[in-house]
Amino acid sequence: MKRSTIELEALAIALAAIVGCSAAAAQSYPARPVRLLVPSTPGGSVDTLARAIATRLSEKWSQQVVVDDRAGAAGLLPRS
Repeated sequence: MKRSTIELEALAIALAAIVGCSAAAAQSYPARPVRLLVPSTPGGSVDTLARAIATRLSEKWSQQVVVDDRAGAAGLLPRS
């Protein structure tokens, strides 16, 4: 069977996209320390859970994960 030129062009574009994506995936993520914002006070159950998650993420990503507790404003986190 002969393929049309449109099908061949679409195949070439798809292959180029796959090759481009694999090069982007090779970059290390995250490249700098990660801040995990927690909308509660330090020492609470949410803070304890966030610290356990941060520890596992640090091991998996080989990057520091910092827990940042921001209490107040009914759990709404201000931009900073």
